[in-house]
Amino acid sequence: MTKRNWLEIILVAFILVGVLTSLIDLLHNKSLWLDEACLALNIVSRSYIELLTPLANNQSAPIGFLFTEKLLTNIFGPHDWALKIFSFFSFIVSIILFFSLNNRLFKSVKIALFSCALFSLNFTLIHYSTEVKQYTIDVLVAILIILSSLKFNTNKNVLSIFLHSFIGAIAIWYSNAAVIILVTAAVYNTYYSLFN
Repeated sequence: MTKRNWLEIILVAFILVGVLTSLIDLLHNKSLWLDEACLALNIVSRSYIELLTPLANNQSAPIGFLFTEKLLTNIFGPHDWALKIFSFFSFIVSIILFFSLNNRLFKSVKIALFSCALFSLNFTLIHYSTEVKQYTIDVLVAILIILSSLKFNTNKNVLSIFLHSFIGAIAIWYSNAAVIILVTAAVYNTYYSLFN
């Protein structure tokens, strides 16, 4: 094996360590901390319509996140792991999309793997990947918006316009930070269109 192949294998191993750490944390099923428990109580005890009203205990979360969490508890029961699984899978998908984003930006598998290794070993992200909070969904949405914006600028066909618009419309329902990222992407798209 060449030196390059060994480097790629080591970087993939680091990525897998991050994923495995998050999975172990999920399977460990740690207790909810106060803020999570307050949000979980709102999700479990309210109907879909009641989730549209202001939440109790000074809680707030995007409607899409609340509805998805409610759906998961309806399917699997009001277990802690059922409330955490959406955040966990958002973390896993974020790693895949982060690789795709970096590979597209730098045109190098090694750089994309290295950045993914750092991303997946970020202890804050690992911590949030097993919480009943929308923070990993915020990360996923941010990466999706940036990827769709780049695709929109390179291929201004009907499919890329629809995809970019669809992601933007859905993102607002799942992430409070999406509005800021969408405005930033719009400024970038305008700049790109004017000067390229």
